[in-house]
Formats: sequence, structure tokens, C-alpha cells
Amino acid sequence: MRTAEGELPAPAAGEGLLLVDGKPVPVTVTPNTAGDALVISGDGFTMTIAGTGADGQPLPLTADGAIRLDPGRFARVQGAGFAPGTPVDLWLFSDPRYLGRIMVAADGAFDGQVPIPADVELGRHTLQANGTTADGAQRSVSLGVVVETAAPAAPAAPAAPATLAFTGAANRGLTAVGLLCLLSGLGLVVERRRALPFARFRAKL
Repeated sequence: MRTAEGELPAPAAGEGLLLVDGKPVPVTVTPNTAGDALVISGDGFTMTIAGTGADGQPLPLTADGAIRLDPGRFARVQGAGFAPGTPVDLWLFSDPRYLGRIMVAADGAFDGQVPIPADVELGRHTLQANGTTADGAQRSVSLGVVVETAAPAAPAAPAAPATLAFTGAANRGLTAVGLLCLLSGLGLVVERRRALPFARFRAKL
């Protein structure tokens, strides 16, 4: 939705603009407790928006409190206080790009996600959600967002090589072998000592 002047809304990063039937209405924009989504409330409704990463988890907000959108990933949008059975259509601009729609349930709430085009230009943009209030007015929520490629996850540290510990059984086996070798050596020495007197006795004859 455009403003009364016919312009596309362009709120600063992390800030929002609410239009009802084209007229500005006060709105509150605050980060959630996890710091990975913005909560928009006012005019009898609430909406929570977050960008998601490759793992499907919400991306943290930028340093200036803006939603971070990753090209080729998704934006998740939840809300309440809309007309049941009506669509919530989502756009991304400066150059308007239609992202998709999420249908409102019978209780006036909705929850879904729309794809972020992989070829969208990086930088600051406006994410806009257009729906219908419970009394039939047109509600438009615009947020200043940042499109940037999320940093890949750090690779896991390689596992340390396993150290094979000597067991008691192995030690006992090595000890037994050592004792056998020792006894065999002693046997040779005793046998040699027994043979020497006999050899000397024969030499005297």
C-alpha cells in the first residue's frame, strides 16, 4: 500500500509504519526477548516478523535492530487481529517484489512464511504486509529491513583421535610373556652351569 501522497513507505531500518485505509496510525515496534524478531502492535492487532536462516531458525536482528533477511531463505510472519478468512499479502521493495500470501484463520490469527528471492539486491529494503482489519478496513504494515547473506556456520572442530588404553588383560598377557622369557633365560644359564663341571672333569681325564 502506498501513502496518501502515492509514495511507497520507506521506514528506517528497525522502524515501522502503519497505514489504515491509507492514513498513518500510531504503531509500536519492539524486538522480542530473543532478539531475533520484531513485534508490531497497535490498532487492535499484533504481528511478529523474523527472517530465517538455512537451518530454519530465526536470524538475529542487526545491530540497529532491523530484521535480517537472507536471499533464498524465508521471512516468517505471525499475527492476530485480522478478518477471518482473508489474505495477508507480503511485498518487498524498493522495486516491488510480491513474496506471497498467508491466510487468516477463523480466530483472526495467521502464521506462515514467504520466500525471499535469491536474486534480490543486498542492502536496506521495506517489507510490507497488507491485510484486512476485523471491521473491513485495509491495514498495511511496513518495516525497514536489511537483506544480507547470512554467514555460514563455523565448521565443527575435528574430533581428537581416540587413544587406546591398555587393559588389565593386555597387561597380564604381556607380563606372562615376559615371565616366560625370563624363566627360559634362567633355564639356559642353569643348564650351562651344570654342563661346565662335566666338561672340566673330562678334560682332566
